[in-house]
Amino acid sequence: MTKSKPDNNDFPDLPWTIEQDLLDQVELASTEKIIDLVIARYLMAGDPRPFCWWVEQGHRPSDAVLKVLAHTLNPDATKDERFPYYFERKQRFPKKGREQKGPEQKLRDILIALCIQKRLQDNGPGSYDATIKDIANWVGVSEALTKQAYDTYKDAVANPTND
Repeated sequence: MTKSKPDNNDFPDLPWTIEQDLLDQVELASTEKIIDLVIARYLMAGDPRPFCWWVEQGHRPSDAVLKVLAHTLNPDATKDERFPYYFERKQRFPKKGREQKGPEQKLRDILIALCIQKRLQDNGPGSYDATIKDIANWVGVSEALTKQAYDTYKDAVANPTND
């Protein structure tokens, strides 16, 4: 079910709704294009609030707005003077202690566990220490990290269909 857009009179007085309303009165473009213009201006100034607010109201941003958003969200994007800001990943409710592993590290650990499991199946359980050392050297991580990855994920990779 699609959320119906409220009438402009229902919008609260927010800076971006005021700007959109003023531009609508000039009638330079359609309301949809004006909203996209306002969103893009704010995104390029480093402020995602209008984007979030308009999307929550049911607006579907244009491809141009989505490209601006993608550029500001991508930490690996090339530096471009048109996009002086970028958004950083920051946990809203940080937990004490060491930061949790991200998806890339978890994938690395799962692949390490798969490699060790395959090698142990091929060479037998007596080759555990040699396998840990070989895989650690091959991946370029410590033996301790390799053992920890295997210990953490060995059950999951041995029985991938069990939850």
